[in-house]
Amino acid sequence: MAETRNLYLDVLRGFSVMGILFVNMLSFHSPFLYIDPISWWDKPIDRTVFIVIDIFFQGSFFPIFSFLFGVGLSRLREKAFRQGDSFYWIAVRRLTFLLLLGIIHAFLIWHGDILIQYAVIGCISLVFLTLPPKKIMSAGIMFYTIPNILLSLLAFFDSGQPRLFSNSKAAAVSLEIYRHGSFQAITVQRIHDWAAANNFFSLVLLFTTILPFFLIGVSLANSGWLERRYDTKKVFFAFFVTGILIKCLPYLIGWSFAAHFVQDIFGGPILGASYAAGIFGLMQKKTFLRFFKVFSPVGRMSLTNYLFQSIVSTLIFYHYGLGYYGQSSVLNGTLLAAGLFTFELLVSHYWVKRFYNGR
Repeated sequence: MAETRNLYLDVLRGFSVMGILFVNMLSFHSPFLYIDPISWWDKPIDRTVFIVIDIFFQGSFFPIFSFLFGVGLSRLREKAFRQGDSFYWIAVRRLTFLLLLGIIHAFLIWHGDILIQYAVIGCISLVFLTLPPKKIMSAGIMFYTIPNILLSLLAFFDSGQPRLFSNSKAAAVSLEIYRHGSFQAITVQRIHDWAAANNFFSLVLLFTTILPFFLIGVSLANSGWLERRYDTKKVFFAFFVTGILIKCLPYLIGWSFAAHFVQDIFGGPILGASYAAGIFGLMQKKTFLRFFKVFSPVGRMSLTNYLFQSIVSTLIFYHYGLGYYGQSSVLNGTLLAAGLFTFELLVSHYWVKRFYNGR
């Protein structure tokens, strides 16, 4: 059963690498941080592709990755105790390396880095690891539900909120610098974009989005939940339908900050949970197991593939590469993401088959 569990976790991680790429590609080729996407892309095909990404991908895969990160910390703790090593020393050392790698990634490659946040929240989550699984789960649920419900209510009652955040001047500056600027100018802009994306509100969300799923992953791993078999069909359909309805909220009641917040904060994780439940159930059937196994090598090399996506994409779109920033449609960017992930599938299969262990 341990082998099946490991395969499921690798498949889920690889599936998430794919989903994250489709979302990140929007920021690789456009000033997505500063635009209202509905008005920015005016061609019907681009709007359609964006809506598909927005509903089925946006906000649905970072919770899975956060959950898997928590599972990884739990398994690292088990292994350290089994071998008589100091878990906290090993964990802090690995998280410090992840932090340094994230700083390099964020400031020298792409501003949308998640490694810094994972390293910081990972260190904070170490405080909870000695608690019983039920208390860890309770803490995760509490950190997620209470503040996010309050923030949602505040957003809906604040009539002064804009339809959707956009900054045309900042978008124009990004277009100019990433398309025509030197590496130094692009680096300065990249740091500026990282600071804009990681403002005080974003820091608060780290504790209400990433940390809770870390803790839920730790709790389920510590309790042995992942060792069992389940019929996840009902869970999948319930979460999928609920997630889709919430994700469609901005398209049903109109675009606003509040609708967008609820869409991502609640709809994304619920839909992501349906993906995880669906894959878990389908992998218990041989026919589907063969299909999902193709994601496993990508999952085993998830960090490498995540960084590779950023390096290749920025080389395609930034001026020190091919300089196509701001010139790609959503459709073409999505097709590029599909091609890039296919390449990662092939290379990861070759690498894992030849060298066995991925990183």
